[in-house]
Amino acid sequence: MHPIDEAYRELLNDSSYEELRYRAAVVGDLSYTEPSFAQDSKSYRFGNATRYANNDSGGQSAIWYFTDDGKILLITFTHDCAANVGGSDYERQRSFYRGVPADLMCLAADRTPAYENLVVENPETGDSVLVATAVAWFDGAEWNISDGAAAFCEEEGFDPGEGTLTELDPYMLGETFTPETYIDDYFLYPGWAGSDRETLLEEIRPIFARHPRP
Repeated sequence: MHPIDEAYRELLNDSSYEELRYRAAVVGDLSYTEPSFAQDSKSYRFGNATRYANNDSGGQSAIWYFTDDGKILLITFTHDCAANVGGSDYERQRSFYRGVPADLMCLAADRTPAYENLVVENPETGDSVLVATAVAWFDGAEWNISDGAAAFCEEEGFDPGEGTLTELDPYMLGETFTPETYIDDYFLYPGWAGSDRETLLEEIRPIFARHPRP
């Protein structure tokens, strides 16, 4: 299974640009650092796009770039996935971006200091790309998945299914996305962080409300 497989591609295609941006913004404002949630946004402008990111502080992350003309670049990383080639082989890592259009590819060179922005550099040219185990993009009409990671695993005899598909889980694609469902279905309350349900809801409702629902 590719780190972003066809099932997730279908879920992405079933979600509008506006809905994905909303979820990316909300999740970007939610911190996995127990027991509380972050109160500041993890978004910023880069080029002609707004970046949102999420990480679990354990080796999984997702970075989204929503461009002003309605396109999206999605970069995910799972540290224990067979498609993780590390941060030293630029050509291998660059191949994971195979097929990404040039106007989106430039976003993969984002060197802005951020926890999720791990880059690998070409020692000869100084070019760089963000480290990824899977790459997908929305061209304004449909989602496309790079086959570079899958091709790498096939060439090397690795099982790409070894990695856990957790990077996109927080966005609850294809499911109702509210503070209540986030706590009950994603965090699988009771017991998360040792807090009661209502306390958690009081913390995250303002974060959801900060972002206009499409």
